[in-house]
Amino acid sequence: METTVDSKPAVQSARKPGSLFWSVVVYGGTLALTFCVLVEMINIFFYDPWGDEKFLFRTAGILAGFDISTLTWIMFGSLVVFLMAGLP
Repeated sequence: METTVDSKPAVQSARKPGSLFWSVVVYGGTLALTFCVLVEMINIFFYDPWGDEKFLFRTAGILAGFDISTLTWIMFGSLVVFLMAGLP
């Protein structure tokens, strides 16, 4: 009997360098956004919107101290980044 040895190399992962980092960033961002949405849902459903009580934090009024021109630049800047991400 003759024993043959497979000369093919072991299958390597097709993962690109740095893809794990971006996966962690995207998953982390998704978890953070989900946490904020859940806290806001608890605030909406169980606490008076005109009262001072809140659960952990409240996002209402966070941007009240900013000038409208600053908010406009942030809005259109994020829109441009979003649209440019779709280009080849």
